[in-house]
Amino acid sequence: RVCRHAMTDSSTPPPSPEPSFILRGHNAVVHSIAFLNPAAGILAAADEQGLVRGWDLESRRPKFEFFAGNTPVLAVRAVADETLFTQSKAGLLQLWSIERAGTEVGSATRAEGSVKYLADIHSFCKSVLLRPCSSYGELAPIAFPHGPDAVGLWDTRANMIQSLVSPQTSPTDVRKTGACTALAALDFRYLCGAYEDGGVRVWDIRKQWPLTIQDLHTEPVF
Repeated sequence: RVCRHAMTDSSTPPPSPEPSFILRGHNAVVHSIAFLNPAAGILAAADEQGLVRGWDLESRRPKFEFFAGNTPVLAVRAVADETLFTQSKAGLLQLWSIERAGTEVGSATRAEGSVKYLADIHSFCKSVLLRPCSSYGELAPIAFPHGPDAVGLWDTRANMIQSLVSPQTSPTDVRKTGACTALAALDFRYLCGAYEDGGVRVWDIRKQWPLTIQDLHTEPVF
């Protein structure tokens, strides 16, 4: 909801807008949300206890729920209209097929043919899709933090780690960046990553080394 307020005194800020409605269904902190199907108004939310719950925003009632593990889920992403990706605090990456038909509160199973992948994650950085999810059943590739400083690319169509990209400029670059702390997809080819040392890298995902390095901050970038 967009709220509009009249300003009678330029020095007085307007009051904070009230939410249109509140979805109450989690007993722990919610770490991540994602629209599974924006046209249908389905929102998925993942929490500290590992619960992933899908909400119908029209009825404001849950449509499905499942536990993605017994550790916090840091990221949930829609990689297709009926498929969710989850990243746990323990580094477990999984795909889930959502089953909603004929049930008041459906469930989810691991996507057929998919594999669990236990990533070596050293930070709370959340995985990102390299392009928006498809409406035609094609799964989007995913970038995730991997190891002390690298970023992995998971090809969800082939269920394999496609490649790793490095924050260093070459094999002889010995600078210490710390762990990757934030990721953002610029489009289907380019990926931006921020690090504990305050630096920012931009990669062409077809290449191992960054296209550009910017030392913008003196503290970790989130």
